[in-house]
Amino acid sequence: LLSGCAMRTVDQMYAVPKRSSEYQDLQRVIDQAMTGLEYCAPLAGENRQTVHMADLDGDGDQEYLLFAKSNTERPLRILIFDLIEDTYVHTDTIESNGSAFDQVEYVQMDGVGGLEVVVGSQLSDQVLRSVSVYTFSRGEAEQMVSANYTKFLTVDLDMDSLSELFVLRPGQTDADNGVAELYGVEKGIMERSNEVNMSASPDKLKRVIIGRLHDGE
Repeated sequence: LLSGCAMRTVDQMYAVPKRSSEYQDLQRVIDQAMTGLEYCAPLAGENRQTVHMADLDGDGDQEYLLFAKSNTERPLRILIFDLIEDTYVHTDTIESNGSAFDQVEYVQMDGVGGLEVVVGSQLSDQVLRSVSVYTFSRGEAEQMVSANYTKFLTVDLDMDSLSELFVLRPGQTDADNGVAELYGVEKGIMERSNEVNMSASPDKLKRVIIGRLHDGE
């Protein structure tokens, strides 16, 4: 008995890789949903891609979030796609005002399965920005809070494994340096828990460092 390798042609061995059927299905659904829209990736932070992946509903599978812009009254759009019965479906859309997405974070805030989406948007070409927090604990996007900001961070200050929203907000007048605000979730509701006046305007800050005092506070 003689055995050997089944020979293939050079073209077969060096064929260009093909995208998976799952990727092609997702791209088809995205192309349909993007009619009349243009891509609009966040400008700052770690998540600057046009398409993000995150487990929003806590089912163990990641959803796809696509950031886009339209010419309507509420131009900014976050399109959400989920895999349902082996097929990608456009399940939800978050619409908001603004000229561009500034910064996006995905964190656990309410202790319920899934991640919250923290979205910062530029409201105009000026300094003014707005941050909103969305939860998907009930299966669809719900806004938990919205506030103006110069800079925001998602941090766990009380060490309970849940993140809070730390907002540096500009002052109302030239003599007002602004405030630092802390938002946290209590019984499913996000509320402002602390506020303190700042000694300098937040637009002068170069760096923010999170740490604990010597006594552990």
